[in-house]
Amino acid sequence: MTIRFSQSFKGFRSRALVALLLFACADLSFRAYADSGRFDRFEAANHRWTWWQTKVYRELPYTPDVVMFGSSLLTRIVNEGESTYLNRTVNVTKHNRSRHLEDAIQANTGVPIKTYAFNLPGMHASDAAVLVNALLRDKTPSTIIYTIAPRDFLDNLLDAPYATEPFELMSHISDVGELAPNARITKEEKFSFFLQDFYDRLTALGNCKTELATIFQRKWRETSLPVLEAHVPTVEHPLTPGVVGIRTSAFDYPDHLNLPPEDVNKIEHINNFQCYQFCYQPFRPKIYNAQLYYLDYILKFAHERGVNVILVNMPLRKDNLNAMMPNFWEMYKADIKKHAAQYNAQFVDLFDTNEFADKDFCDTVHLTGRGSIKLVDKMANAVSTSVASQTLAHSAGRSSQVAGRSQAH
Repeated sequence: MTIRFSQSFKGFRSRALVALLLFACADLSFRAYADSGRFDRFEAANHRWTWWQTKVYRELPYTPDVVMFGSSLLTRIVNEGESTYLNRTVNVTKHNRSRHLEDAIQANTGVPIKTYAFNLPGMHASDAAVLVNALLRDKTPSTIIYTIAPRDFLDNLLDAPYATEPFELMSHISDVGELAPNARITKEEKFSFFLQDFYDRLTALGNCKTELATIFQRKWRETSLPVLEAHVPTVEHPLTPGVVGIRTSAFDYPDHLNLPPEDVNKIEHINNFQCYQFCYQPFRPKIYNAQLYYLDYILKFAHERGVNVILVNMPLRKDNLNAMMPNFWEMYKADIKKHAAQYNAQFVDLFDTNEFADKDFCDTVHLTGRGSIKLVDKMANAVSTSVASQTLAHSAGRSSQVAGRSQAH
């Protein structure tokens, strides 16, 4: 019995050593391939909303004067609001700006500006922070407008700040530094993160496992879905996003998604009160305070670079306040104002239940296209002077730097 066990152990050890050797060879080969510059982690990632908006921003031939951040509340402005304002169909995959705000600020001040909007459904302050950290260092605007609402800071649908598509993508294509460990809420998450981070730094395959899995799934879809669709003509989309059931499943959004101007007779009204009640209650102080830390990071980042920050408190339908715990709305606004004041940021409160009627909303938080037009008009009136003066000062500073470099040469 002892001899048989000893032989089994030796066989297991031999197979383990062979497996380890094969993994080491594969890892070294992939590391050499990655170091050659032929493996692009960004191109290999999921081509979803975050990817498209990041790609378009990186490829801009200019630096926008104003970069906007916000959740689906901002999406309503740059999608339904824009198509309705422009009275034409817009490609929402690549239309990441507010022409309406640009026109309104120029009409108010005479100063032309260009905007860019990172409008990601479900965006939290932590998501905005990693985008700011990754993308605004080299292409720094003169003003950041961050459209905020309570769910950006208190969301019970969020397990932890790192567990989102934007945070994951930015963690893979940039150095997020202190933002990563602070995205782990519990001691267990922090310990697991440091172990995973050590493994990722040690092995190239571990470091790029998400992108490699995405490539495999993308190739599988490219080869398998046409065959399935050919043999199952009654099924229009055999695999929809989420069928795979994992967060990193490969699902690439098309580069063209057209949205026509809003038809008032076809606005879909949804009752999402219970959803937001679940988001707000019970109050989770660790999540809330973590998101305030990320807000601080954004404000500090901008302050150190002379970037003007305007925090725009978005309108909500009155019944959405009833989904919150007592006194949370007042605490939230007081906290935002306190953090804004610490870094000389501007706080613009556009929440006004008298100004925005129920007809301006399609649910308890999202504005209709025409409601979005009303909002942008109010926003422009509140921020035009600040944005215009900062744009002119920023432009003058760039001109001085160019002149200085010319004289030096």
